[in-house]
Amino acid sequence: TIGAIEDPAATVVASIDGDRAAALLESIADHELPPALGDLVSEYQSFEAARPAFIWKWVHHLAPANTMPFVDEIHHERVATNKTMLVLFVTILDDLLEQYRDYETFDAIASLARAGDRLDGEDVVAVGARSDAVDDGYVAFAARVWETL
Repeated sequence: TIGAIEDPAATVVASIDGDRAAALLESIADHELPPALGDLVSEYQSFEAARPAFIWKWVHHLAPANTMPFVDEIHHERVATNKTMLVLFVTILDDLLEQYRDYETFDAIASLARAGDRLDGEDVVAVGARSDAVDDGYVAFAARVWETL
């Protein structure tokens, strides 16, 4: 237990039997991503230490369960896709710091978000490229994620 609260992970494990877990995993493995998101995930897989494609299917598949109840159902798919793209964008930033300690590329990508929702034709690499240490491939990919989002 954690203080007076039961361990949340143990609660989840106890609530899912083997058959239910297998069915959930199978439904996620069979889940198809929307084309724009699928293209980004495929491109992301080309990067060293990319997270497995299963994770992005999982995020997208479960996103509707985390959608606020006041969101009209006609927007649920777009919300799920945008949430998944946002998680992908944040994961890129997280990996740059945690796995690579690449602060220059992190700053270049973070500047994309600070530049606003559109880059208005600017060279995406030039937006944040401050030194030769910046990984232009990561910046260009992150810009595609941001622009698609």
